[in-house]
Amino acid sequence: MGPSAAVFAASTGESMAIGHRNLREVHHPTPVTVDDSFDLASITKVMCTTSIIMNLMSQGELSLQTRASNFLSSWVGNKADITVEDLLRHRAGLEPWRPLYIGHNDIESARDFIAQLELANPINSIRSYSDLGFIALGEIIEIITQSSIEEVFEELIASRFGLLKTSFRKPRTEPVSTSLGDRFEYEMVATKVPYQIPESVDDFHHWRQHVLQGEVSDGNAFHVFGGASPHAGLFSTADEILKFAAQIRHDPAFPVLTAAGPDPDAHCGFISWVSTVDGCADRIFGHTGFTGVAFGISSAHDSELVLLTNRTHTDGKLTLTTDLWKPVIDEYHAVLHG
Repeated sequence: MGPSAAVFAASTGESMAIGHRNLREVHHPTPVTVDDSFDLASITKVMCTTSIIMNLMSQGELSLQTRASNFLSSWVGNKADITVEDLLRHRAGLEPWRPLYIGHNDIESARDFIAQLELANPINSIRSYSDLGFIALGEIIEIITQSSIEEVFEELIASRFGLLKTSFRKPRTEPVSTSLGDRFEYEMVATKVPYQIPESVDDFHHWRQHVLQGEVSDGNAFHVFGGASPHAGLFSTADEILKFAAQIRHDPAFPVLTAAGPDPDAHCGFISWVSTVDGCADRIFGHTGFTGVAFGISSAHDSELVLLTNRTHTDGKLTLTTDLWKPVIDEYHAVLHG
């Protein structure tokens, strides 16, 4: 069984909803609509953390060159020189992922663990996508603002952008299901694929086994952060993601964060894809999420687009989000050209 639901929407007014919210544990599946809420997973990194960092940059609270250790006193030794830019670019040398909920049942303990971890790579040597880096950025945000990441998001992003259906922890419209409990993270810990981590599945006794519908899928976000983390936890709808994208592209910091850097298709908090149609090479800036979601901002056309699926609602092997997303980008770009 593959993804049961998909929603496509674009700022040109096109929208489409296919499939059902949930195919498990229900007698009569309900069709998905364009107003349904999806678990955004790592799109949270952009809609929450990166966009808050952009706001704090405009207020002069920090810059890309600000050292994380200016705020995180326990980041010493080889961590002392890590900058905000290193974290946004995923070039801080941190490990990509650890199941923090195994051995750490509160936020402070998890943060202390990250602070004490040895770097996996020298700073700025390679790009290694890291949830831990964005958890650290969230801690910096909370220290600067003296508020929780959820409160800061509501004040600086949701209220300012008019996002009424975007929230942490629980969706505000009908939710679309994701995985069968913590299945995928359980397999990651059990098989040590793709990360060679020391944790054991036997060291955690709260693995979820029910269908996750309206419940944050990411294990660290759910089990440690209570559903509101800087790296995952937001629920939203297609129209609200489009609304966010249309406004964030006009932020003065947007061209700074999306400028070309050491990694061709990765930037400060954003990733990008190139679509070429009729000689037009359009670079699309946005992000994806593990649950099967993606959004993009066209650099060549005044347009934004969103694809929301629940690819993790499956018994089989996962389809890569990029394999779902890139054909949509190319097809939509072709439509824009006539």
